[in-house]
Parts: sequence; structure tokens; C-alpha cells
Amino acid sequence: MMEKKYKILHLDDYPVFTEGINDIFLETDIEYFPVNSEEETKEALENNIFDYFIADLMLDDDTHDISNGCRVISDISKKYPDLKIMVLTARPDGNKTIQTLLKGKIIAYLTKDFKPTRFYDQVMNVIQKN
Repeated sequence: MMEKKYKILHLDDYPVFTEGINDIFLETDIEYFPVNSEEETKEALENNIFDYFIADLMLDDDTHDISNGCRVISDISKKYPDLKIMVLTARPDGNKTIQTLLKGKIIAYLTKDFKPTRFYDQVMNVIQKN
């Protein structure tokens, strides 16, 4: 069994997305923890030490509301200031409003690509730079 070098917590309200990604991380030196709710996120953070946190900005795909995602990211960045946070967004432009709201709290914006290998490549690119 390969020794894990990094631990990533990934909050996303779409389990099918995280399940596909989980399969890719199994073959790497990254320990990947997918969660699907704010409650699961809090529990995971209380019981583990993570190097990175990836948060889906739009935690409610039905309303397309980003306020909940921004609040969760802001709360976690305050409580865990050493945790490196990446925002996952379906907005390819990175949305300037989002960047302003979360300035100083995150290390990267990832475009939500439903091809697990592309998502993995994005994450690895950020990890290599940080």
C-alpha cells in the first residue's frame, strides 16, 4: 500500500461526482475524503487533519445560490487558518464577485469538470504550486 502524502477533504453536494474522483485518488499518494454536506465537513475536520479542502461553491444546485458555499468557506478558513482551500465552481470565468468575497481565504479556483482525470490534473497542479 502506498504511503499517503496529502489529505484532501472535498465537499460537494453531487455524490456521483465525488465517487468518480475517489477512484482516481485511490491509485495516488493522496488520501481523498469526499463529503456531501456541511455537517459531514465539520465532523471530518474535527476528527482529522487535512492539508487541503475543496469546496463546491454552489452547494445548492437547485437554486444556483453561492451564499451558502461562500459562508461555509469563510467559516472554515477562520476556524482552520492553516488549511489550504480550493473553490470548485462551474463558472469558467472564476467570477470576480466570488473572488472578491473570498479574497485571502483560498489558494485556487477550480473549474468543475465532470471528467475525473481533468479534475485530478487541476488539483495536482495546485498542490505542486503550494
